[in-house]
Amino acid sequence: MKKLLLTILIILLCVLAYFIMFNNFDVGILKIESIADIKNKSNELDEKVNEATKLTAQTYPKEKSTLDTSINKLKSTKQQYESKIASMPDSEILKYMQVDNYEKEFLWTTIGSYATKQNLDLELDIVDIKNNDYYNLEFTVVGRYSDISEFIFSIEDDDELAFKIENFKMKPYAISETTTVTTYVDGEEKPTVESTTNYPYDTVTEKEFQGKDEDDEENINLFNKANESKNTNQTTKNTNQTAKNNTENQTGTSTSIVYNPDRVKATFTVSKVNVNIK
Repeated sequence: MKKLLLTILIILLCVLAYFIMFNNFDVGILKIESIADIKNKSNELDEKVNEATKLTAQTYPKEKSTLDTSINKLKSTKQQYESKIASMPDSEILKYMQVDNYEKEFLWTTIGSYATKQNLDLELDIVDIKNNDYYNLEFTVVGRYSDISEFIFSIEDDDELAFKIENFKMKPYAISETTTVTTYVDGEEKPTVESTTNYPYDTVTEKEFQGKDEDDEENINLFNKANESKNTNQTTKNTNQTAKNNTENQTGTSTSIVYNPDRVKATFTVSKVNVNIK
């Protein structure tokens, strides 16, 4: 009986093995592929390996050579172009440039909206450079340093404007100037006369302010230094400038300027813009 059962089991295993060899066997997580499927996948893998080998040996060098040729041609064309325009006047170069034509109203609306968004005081002058319809745009903006930075970034990043900032300068912002006149007659001091002028922009040199963060202690010191320097220079220059009769009759003048440490004035230019101002 045992021999019979063993024989039947062997026969069943042989049938199962034969079935698996020519057909897929998939039961639950157990999956056995047939010999034919294994051969097909092996052939597919061989084809991919051959294709990769071909790309490495033939296609890649060919494409690289084509790219190198294009790069060399581009460099040669660029050199020829630069050599040609080196001796050409600006008026001639502008004829070959594709420059956007801006309506005056569009410039005011677009630029003004950026200035308003950053709480800046904006002054924009459209300066004729006697070159057809091309003008220089001269900007003057007053506000916090961080807001001015955002404003410049916005107009440079605007694809419709495509501006390139030039001649950027920044100075402290003066809010008033007070002149004090003291008169002495026979050694006696007469009533002092003071006059105050409020005006938006000052004349301190650009080097006295580097445009650092308005809350930075070093930045505030720069403002104070500029203020003290201006006061000292004005006082030294003007005090006792007029002597009358003798040392007992004379007039002394001193000037002081007040700066706003939270605001600065920046100026910059956008050159050769095609503006329709009609």
